[in-house]
Amino acid sequence: MHEGDFIKPVEPELVIDNLVMAFNSRDILGYINCLDPDSFRFFFDSAEDSIEEILRQNLGLDSLYWGIEEERISTEALFNSADYLYLEMIYIGGFRPSEDRAALYYDYHLEIVPSPEQKPIEGRGYFILKKHSNGLWYILEWHDFAYS
Repeated sequence: MHEGDFIKPVEPELVIDNLVMAFNSRDILGYINCLDPDSFRFFFDSAEDSIEEILRQNLGLDSLYWGIEEERISTEALFNSADYLYLEMIYIGGFRPSEDRAALYYDYHLEIVPSPEQKPIEGRGYFILKKHSNGLWYILEWHDFAYS
């Protein structure tokens, strides 16, 4: 996949479309280009059993979030280790609190083979997006809420 295959993210929803396209084609650069380069944060679901302990022991994180570099490393590892990957995002709704901010909700369905869960992973993503001075939108925050 090349940069020309992506839709120019002039609307916040297009960023999510590009993210899904990059994920499903294992394009790490396209994936990272959807994230705000200065202040991206991925927030783990605090309700998930023992997530804090897993993050501390496996990754040395003392918080329930990580930044763009950790997201790149973990996603690239997933791209390299999975035999099959498929991500689907279904738009639920959203709003724009200001000209340069948007909040979007998506339900997601993620299939990974081989999978640690032995089944598809499903949940809801809450995204806060920011419009840069170049007129393009980026994901500033990604909050994950996994379904049990």
